[in-house]
Amino acid sequence: MINININRLLSFLFIGCAIVSWNSSASAQLFTPSTSNVSAITFDKSKTVGVTLDQTIFEELRKSYPDEFTIMLPDFQGEDIELILERFEAFPATVKVGIHSEKGYEEMNYVPRIRTYKVKGGSGSFVLLKDYVLGTFQHRGMQIEVKPIDDRATDGEHILFDVNDLI
Repeated sequence: MINININRLLSFLFIGCAIVSWNSSASAQLFTPSTSNVSAITFDKSKTVGVTLDQTIFEELRKSYPDEFTIMLPDFQGEDIELILERFEAFPATVKVGIHSEKGYEEMNYVPRIRTYKVKGGSGSFVLLKDYVLGTFQHRGMQIEVKPIDDRATDGEHILFDVNDLI
């Protein structure tokens, strides 16, 4: 009887620690190399890389909004860039917005649904929007951005590129 209770307690503590660990610091393969044909938007074609957003991981990150997580992105030489992203609040919990309508001008409270992160130990930021990710960061003297390939952004296809080499 005591062994069963101790085993249950240990199991509960292990699961609890795993959940707390995910919420405070996690590692996520948010992007994988794209299998789609991506048109280069840089002079040096190697400085444009297609990446695919993992929708399951993306939704979990938006839902759990962890304090910190690590992502891996491909660099332009076939290696990985590891970024630790740290949560920061770019907006207050509620933003007052003004709207002009048939009723005239009225103000209402709006709760932002974006999730904002800064690059820990570096320069840059990432924003998890409803359907896609926008990011910018510095790496080896380059300013690199991540954005959807097109405005639709619902297919998860993104592009990683060196801003200073844009066509």
